[in-house]
Amino acid sequence: TKKQLDRIKKNNTEKTNTRAVQLCRQAGIPAHAYMLTGLENETIADLNAQLRWIKKTKPTTVQLSRINIHPGTLLYQDYGDSFFERNDWTESNVNQFYQTRLPTRISAQSRQAWMKRAFPHLILNNFKAIIKLNPPRYWKDLLPGRGSYFYRALASRIAKWLGVKVIDKQ
Repeated sequence: TKKQLDRIKKNNTEKTNTRAVQLCRQAGIPAHAYMLTGLENETIADLNAQLRWIKKTKPTTVQLSRINIHPGTLLYQDYGDSFFERNDWTESNVNQFYQTRLPTRISAQSRQAWMKRAFPHLILNNFKAIIKLNPPRYWKDLLPGRGSYFYRALASRIAKWLGVKVIDKQ
């Protein structure tokens, strides 16, 4: 949405992004949509707007990533509360910081519930697109340990799940 693009100073519009995906599709180029969540004052309505845009424009793949607040950034200055300067850098402290320090208004529980509703569709579509763009029959040529049992088994299981056949050159 315009509100979200403005928040991250993208100097772009939803209309421009939609047009870019359309042009990629027309040219046969896979279009990947990378979207941030957890932005300042974000609401479930904002997440739903992102999901509507994804469903409307149908990019080839989609990645929704939660924004992280890292020391030295403007976000850390605004929301970090000098956490790393005041606390020991234990694993539990660092994990707690990254799990709780978000400028969003959405609680962790509400975000998780929304993700469970929204993501199965996105994950399946991403997975299908990745397989379509990189058929399993080519995996063993691209990966180390060419032809190893692990890659053959993985390709076989995924291909079976998708209903495609893996051509084994061995």
